[in-house]
Amino acid sequence: MDFHQSHRQTYSRHLGRFKFEFSELTCRKFDWNTRVSKISIDPNQLKEIFNLYDEELDGKIDGTQIGDVVRAAGLKPTNAMVVKASGQEFKRKGEKRLTFEEWLPIYEQLSKEKEQGTYADFVEGLKVFDKDEVGKILAAELRHVLLALGERLTADEVDELLKGVEDGEGFVKYEGQ
Repeated sequence: MDFHQSHRQTYSRHLGRFKFEFSELTCRKFDWNTRVSKISIDPNQLKEIFNLYDEELDGKIDGTQIGDVVRAAGLKPTNAMVVKASGQEFKRKGEKRLTFEEWLPIYEQLSKEKEQGTYADFVEGLKVFDKDEVGKILAAELRHVLLALGERLTADEVDELLKGVEDGEGFVKYEGQ
């Protein structure tokens, strides 16, 4: 599947008194089977991504956002990998704020890590729950998996992830027909 063939969805993020809107799609073609970590990002682009998460507009991000910023920059580390690369886990917002210069070595270390899987790997994992083999799974079952298995998400994270993707019959389509 090519990235530009997916549906377009716009997201907005409030940072202080500013509102940023961006689309999940870009104009470039992207093959999901390509290892994302091999895509090089210009340091200026990294700085722009970092600045989007600077909610206090002071040139710093909250320690709890390290993984979010790394993922926004195209890498796919697990939470455990982020903790290892940063040297500690930040559980509470406001516990520590990092400058771009403090965050960049963490990003660089994570960019050297072995890739954790492709989109195709993710789809194969979802097929386990698709008993009828029709390219969709029960939203309730996906919710349970995300809350209970592997690197568990919080209920709020799952709600945000599933917002707008459940069809009228309670299913989430994961594969194009």
